[in-house]
Amino acid sequence: MIISLRSRKTEEQYKKAIENGELNICPLCTAEPLQTFTHWKIIKNKFPYDTIAEEHHMIVPHRHCTYDSLTTGEIKELTSIKKEVYNSYHYLLEGLGNNVSIPDHSHLHLLKLKSF
Repeated sequence: MIISLRSRKTEEQYKKAIENGELNICPLCTAEPLQTFTHWKIIKNKFPYDTIAEEHHMIVPHRHCTYDSLTTGEIKELTSIKKEVYNSYHYLLEGLGNNVSIPDHSHLHLLKLKSF
């Protein structure tokens, strides 16, 4: 059993967006950047893991691509970005296998956890 990291309200909005076809156009490609790099951008997650995180951003390549097709330059810059944001977030999450909701566009989750 997989437990959702989204609140019930956010999970319902997420499922409704899937049903309405809103996610047929890649939401990562069209998201406004909070910060831009040469090959990557940091965006706000439209459907955050709000049961655990007070802030949920994502690192996504500008180019619509899978992790396996990243260029050497993209990988090198990603490594640099991870070092740059290291102290700004609590966790960096990367979904693998069947747990990836947008499998065709590589992305990593940046989380600042709520205080409990």
